[in-house]
Amino acid sequence: MVTRIRRRPSRPARGDHDIERDNLNAVAAIYAAYQLEALRVFQVVDRLVDLFGQGQLPLGRGRAGERMRRYIRQAPERMTAIERRDLYAWVLGAPGGTSSVEPNREFDTLWLRFVSAVSAFARQLTADPVLATADTAAVAVAREQVHKSGRDLAANLSLAGRGITRSAAVELQQTLIDCRDLLQDTELRGAFGARDLWQVIDQVNLTHLGGARNSRRHRTLGEAGAVIIRWLAEHADGLGDADTPLLSAETILAPRAGGDGEPMKKPDDRDLVDACEQWLAAVASGED
Repeated sequence: MVTRIRRRPSRPARGDHDIERDNLNAVAAIYAAYQLEALRVFQVVDRLVDLFGQGQLPLGRGRAGERMRRYIRQAPERMTAIERRDLYAWVLGAPGGTSSVEPNREFDTLWLRFVSAVSAFARQLTADPVLATADTAAVAVAREQVHKSGRDLAANLSLAGRGITRSAAVELQQTLIDCRDLLQDTELRGAFGARDLWQVIDQVNLTHLGGARNSRRHRTLGEAGAVIIRWLAEHADGLGDADTPLLSAETILAPRAGGDGEPMKKPDDRDLVDACEQWLAAVASGED
């Protein structure tokens, strides 16, 4: 059954709600989906389904055609574009939601404050590692800024991720899995001469949806944003306790071999710093 995003009451004050790890993990999935929405992934798949129905896609009787037919059959069970926009507005304060939801107006400010605080803290460490590891007053102040901004952001997102939002995140993830399986199908990629699903998305955007999008930018924003929120989820208990130390200088400054860690599942402090830097760079790159 489709999760409907309906009119919600006013948001309670942050102090009335604990930071819940599961709520934050749901928001991480929604944030990644929002960036794929900006890349028009859902619109691309809908357009491919239309082309398939009109007999304009050279697909045989292989898996691609069956996936198309299954996607069409399951349409009533998926969230609509309007419901997705309402979800993004409620959770992330994104534009485009209907009047039935109260947008999360604090998100952008809290998000940028935390990402900037993490970036500033990391740059202090790398500028003078000796003084940084001695935990000078300046480093202590910067760490406190990270802690406070992280607590405020986590509390905000935990509120946004409660209740029906968690169910919506699960549904959205399943829809994205279905889209991924369809877009990376060998037969479908062959019809577009594409080596991967991202090239299929680029070609459909360019040819059928009014112009290409910066796929690398939105993929980076989505992946980095999800890592940042998952770090908040992993540190939910510590963020709620002002005396719990966060951000290890040793972890951040330690050299790292390629392939270390699992940033999308259990990000460490270095993963958080890298994700913040990647997010800031992707934002600065612009849509072009």
